[in-house]
Amino acid sequence: PVQSNYGMSSLNHATVVELCQLKTGASADRDQNSEEKVMHVKKGIIATCLLAFTTSAWADVPIDTVGNVPPISAKQRIYVADIAINHISDGKLHVVDAENGNYLGVIGTGFTGQFILSNDKREIIVATGYYSRGQRGERVDVVEVWDADTLSFKYEIPISEKRASALNYEGLLRLSADGRWLFVQNATPATSVTVVDMQAKKDLGDISMPGCWAIYPAQSNPKRFSSLCGEGNVTTVTIDDSGKEASRTSSGKFFDPDNDAWFMQGEQDGDRYHFVSFKGNLATVNMGGDTAVLEGAWPLV
Repeated sequence: PVQSNYGMSSLNHATVVELCQLKTGASADRDQNSEEKVMHVKKGIIATCLLAFTTSAWADVPIDTVGNVPPISAKQRIYVADIAINHISDGKLHVVDAENGNYLGVIGTGFTGQFILSNDKREIIVATGYYSRGQRGERVDVVEVWDADTLSFKYEIPISEKRASALNYEGLLRLSADGRWLFVQNATPATSVTVVDMQAKKDLGDISMPGCWAIYPAQSNPKRFSSLCGEGNVTTVTIDDSGKEASRTSSGKFFDPDNDAWFMQGEQDGDRYHFVSFKGNLATVNMGGDTAVLEGAWPLV
């Protein structure tokens, strides 16, 4: 049956076809009121015809089914963060096969979510936040863990709401070398680092890092990370077994923040990180010890 707002209801398909083939003419002696009634009927017939044939076309489309797909088997994958401003409260992480370009799947990353892979590449770790009313309301920040092969959610760990709501930069969410400690960059705008015990699945608190930004874990010591600071130095923090600060040191001045500052994207090679300056100089810093050491710097051009 087809329903219409023009007074025609319960019409089967054959009846509608007959109506659509009708020709309604206007005689010379028809008054204005009759003309309006005829036009009203014509509109009703046209609307009913369109609805009927559209419904018939829909009936021929097979119904989609929802089910489970096999786990991702691609060895080489590209993870693409989608933090588009137009839907920043509903971020996405797309997974693509690096060998053939096939689209493999997507997971949600919430509001300005940062992501990394576990050291064995079997899990996707996302630090993100959600608002109870979408773009407003009560804020809740969490660390989410997803299965990297099935893209299924595993568990979450509540964390501090101080988490930096920033675009995706590598140094804002880092794992320790042994995978136990997760370091999360905070900004309120005062800067600090949240330490999460991934074994106990617990937020262990914040470590104040005034004037410093980004996280560079040491490869040789899982309890140590460093950060670039606004005076051109590097601060190194070592934590204890409870995730609290055990020691802190500051290097000498490695760069001039006014004349040739460093970009924060440090490329890691063991305990060494390589930084490029605004003017095209490359610097190598060893962050494995109690205090960071500048091993060398030279121009790229």
